[in-house]
Amino acid sequence: MGVWEVFPGYLSDQQLEEQLQVLGRLAAEPEVPGADLTLKHWRGYEPALAWLEAWGVAELRLRGSDRPLTPVTRQVAWPPAFEIPPAHQFARLRSQHQAGRIAVPKTPQQLWAQHKYSVMARDPARYRALGRRVALGKDGDFAPLAEELLLILRELPQPGRLFNALEHLWGYVANQAGEAERRAARHSAAALLENTAALAVRLQVPYLLSSTALTDLAIFVAREGAQA
Repeated sequence: MGVWEVFPGYLSDQQLEEQLQVLGRLAAEPEVPGADLTLKHWRGYEPALAWLEAWGVAELRLRGSDRPLTPVTRQVAWPPAFEIPPAHQFARLRSQHQAGRIAVPKTPQQLWAQHKYSVMARDPARYRALGRRVALGKDGDFAPLAEELLLILRELPQPGRLFNALEHLWGYVANQAGEAERRAARHSAAALLENTAALAVRLQVPYLLSSTALTDLAIFVAREGAQA
């Protein structure tokens, strides 16, 4: 597999480093006759590769890396189809037995719980509708839900919706935050997420550490106007 399109929180540190190397190669190589299928699939979609790279760097930063993060500031075009269906990518991850931050989901309910705040940041109405569907068992097929969620994560969140989702994440740790942390979290959307993530790691809050939003939203909060 050339590029992992599932969220990088599922990848191990080694897989993340390999992913960033592949993304760099794809962004740098010119189009040449006989190019491999991965290169052909992504040719012309370099901004989407940069988006994937930003996600990967954000994930590594949560794990202790000091690599600089380039924020995503605009919506970009993605290839019209997945190179490999997300459900097949999850199956491949299960077979490789390398642990990432987020456990590879086995059920639609687990998959939804991991992505729900990323969806909330994009569209609260779809967040409510998808939550109802999953709760009622109407998304019993893992594969279409995986594709739908990944497509939603490729949308740029609006600042107000983004901040609302960040406040929900903060609610999981707010009661255990010190006064200095509470003051710092009020400075901006970036500070709110940074303090939430730091507390989630320090306190080992399972639900937050299993959420894509903890690093997914990091690539957008540095945008001008992202704060409340």
